[in-house]
Amino acid sequence: MKINPKASRNKNLYVFSHEHHHALVFASHLQKAKNTDERTLKRYIHNFWGNYLDEHFSNEERSFLHLIKVPELKEQFLSEHEKICSLVNDITISKDQITEKALELSDLIKQHVKFEEKKLFPWLQENLSEEELNEIGKSLENVKVTADEFEPKFWE
Repeated sequence: MKINPKASRNKNLYVFSHEHHHALVFASHLQKAKNTDERTLKRYIHNFWGNYLDEHFSNEERSFLHLIKVPELKEQFLSEHEKICSLVNDITISKDQITEKALELSDLIKQHVKFEEKKLFPWLQENLSEEELNEIGKSLENVKVTADEFEPKFWE
């Protein structure tokens, strides 16, 4: 199956793409990190990780990691998950440079979403069988994608 780059995402991957939208919103909020104190910033990152991103990563790894047959794609996928997770953990325990690390996290998330949306997901759509894609979709049936509610809205 050839993928039209202007075509919409396969319905079985839509939950992930929808979550990517929220991750990009989060990343854009982090670009305004200088508008708040480091304690609030740490709470915001911890909240997003605990309520969204950690589960998103787990769902992706459980749903299709075993189906990625191109070593370079698999390595980049896992490496970027590890870098983001490590940076979130670092921010959680750090006492300094939180703003700088938040900006770095923003960049990593944007880079990772771009990789998945432009390279990995098109590869999955082109190389997985309809049955494999359907299994991914079934594994996500109970995932509810909601907007992040956090106060204060330092990014406004």
